[in-house]
Amino acid sequence: MKISFKLGLCIFVCIFLMETVSMIYLHNKVIHSRINQELESLKARGNSHRDVLEITYSNSTLQHIALMESHTDTDVLIMNTSGDILISSKKVNGGMKKILEKNLSPVPRKGLIIQSSWKDERYIATVTPFHSNKENEGYIYMFKDTRDVEDLIAQLNRHFLLATVLLLFFMLITIYFLSKALTRPLIVMKEATTKLSKGNFSVAVPVRSHDELGELAQSIQSLANQLNYLKKERNEFLASISHELRTPLT
Repeated sequence: MKISFKLGLCIFVCIFLMETVSMIYLHNKVIHSRINQELESLKARGNSHRDVLEITYSNSTLQHIALMESHTDTDVLIMNTSGDILISSKKVNGGMKKILEKNLSPVPRKGLIIQSSWKDERYIATVTPFHSNKENEGYIYMFKDTRDVEDLIAQLNRHFLLATVLLLFFMLITIYFLSKALTRPLIVMKEATTKLSKGNFSVAVPVRSHDELGELAQSIQSLANQLNYLKKERNEFLASISHELRTPLT
């Protein structure tokens, strides 16, 4: 395993772990925020219907509210304080009955979230009280099918998956060039030391930084210069000795 591969692998693992943790945290936060927005939107619609009923309470107003919600992705059910259903934009099913059977604590005027679990239940729901007069009092239940919420979450998951793939792609490219840039001076110094071990002392090691790698390059270059100087001195010494011995021997 080359050092460039080892370095790139270490950087990849570290960045991948940080990205994974960040993506999971961001994904959960976005989903939680989106669910809260849906619940607040349900509560706001219930409050809007409450205001209309308290201003003009009549059968036509009830029918108008039910008709309006029947053309949206939410459902409304209006019940009086006796538990009688006054109107509903959709036929009451088991999921709605389960919510209607819950015991309501004193419900604040601004509304109350009575079911927020979108993974285990069929609906998320809110309830808002209305008081047109003493005879016309009750609760406005707002429902949203969790299948619509799951479709929204699935769409967010696809966006997050695409973003993760793109981040991994650019991360791999960045790590490739970064590892090459960091290990190139080491490769150059390794080639220089190989030449030195073979007796080639005329090497040039470029010093491109003033850090530890730069100091190592300077040390290798200094060693090469000294070895090259000693080689020249040895050759000159041997040439001088051979010249001095040639005449007497002749």
